[in-house]
Amino acid sequence: MIFHIGDPKTGSTSIQQTLFERTWNSPNHDIAYPDALNALPVARALKKSPEDSAASFRKIRKWLDAQTADAAVISAEHFAPVKPEALKEVIDRFLPAYADRVHIIAYARPHIPRLISSYSQRVKARGIKQDLNRFCTDAANNGKFRLSERFHEWRNVFGTDFTLRPMVRNRLYKGDVVYDFLREILKTEDFAVNSSGHANISPTLDHLACLLEVHKALNKAKISEDLRTVVGRLLATKLTATPAASGDKLKMPRNLLPLLQEAYAEDAAALDSEFFDGPLFTNELKKAEDSATDTPQKIKARARFSRSEVHNLQRIATRLAATIANDPKEWKRQIHQYSGRTYGKNTGKISDKMQFLEVHIEELRRFIAEVAR
Repeated sequence: MIFHIGDPKTGSTSIQQTLFERTWNSPNHDIAYPDALNALPVARALKKSPEDSAASFRKIRKWLDAQTADAAVISAEHFAPVKPEALKEVIDRFLPAYADRVHIIAYARPHIPRLISSYSQRVKARGIKQDLNRFCTDAANNGKFRLSERFHEWRNVFGTDFTLRPMVRNRLYKGDVVYDFLREILKTEDFAVNSSGHANISPTLDHLACLLEVHKALNKAKISEDLRTVVGRLLATKLTATPAASGDKLKMPRNLLPLLQEAYAEDAAALDSEFFDGPLFTNELKKAEDSATDTPQKIKARARFSRSEVHNLQRIATRLAATIANDPKEWKRQIHQYSGRTYGKNTGKISDKMQFLEVHIEELRRFIAEVAR
């Protein structure tokens, strides 16, 4: 019984998509996975209290009782901030027959790549107005993205039944988090992965500039924050599947490295000492200098595109925002349903609203392809 708890920005969606779509195979092994892309509702309920998650864990027990596979996986990044004592309590209470067979697995991304990825995610999903410098400076000064204490709590509660793997390419089996996860839970290399690629590809600077303009239009149209997030995530997923996805991507400004290396040195050393065989995260902090940049990175549309290009982008974004504002509740419902098509949930004809959305996605794709030339 495997609980995969993230961490955020460590390939969780790719793992979940592979298991959900069953784009892997093995002649001698099997993995049971629920009929949902992830266990987000379970994790959110558990974050509130063990009592709130009682119904979910009773369903999990019923599902487990019917399985015959080598392993069963429950996966959600939202388990990561849950108190490990809370998960242990509901396992002991609602899954007593499986309690001695539970294993927790998490992945941790080194500090500098995590900061960059988290900033990009906030641009995609929220249209964050902070620039990367301010975001990283605030994170360092406020203790955000420190990992060792939280993962120490998981190890303290679950002991050797907790595994932390480094999201470092040369430490992953075949340099791939999906392969690494499957080997960890199956304890064998007797499997193959057939998926065509990973989810959540990093956006380019042009992608980020486009998404900021879309968020600006959505905000101006008074679209709620949660719906803006849903729209932003979907657009980001669709737009990164373009040739322009190979364009320039966000890098850490070199002038920030001394501050960040000092801020995260102790945390990196603590992770290395407890979980890794050597100064892995400490070395990753130092190696960040190899990929840092001295070149200013501008992600505002006016700084990247011509006046006519900005006008064209704003026209697309404004029309999309105005249409969504006419029926926000229905748009939110249909976007959730449409997003499920990515993972094989829905195969029927898409609605008029989603056809309209696809037209706008294609317009944005063409725009990005043109400005990237």
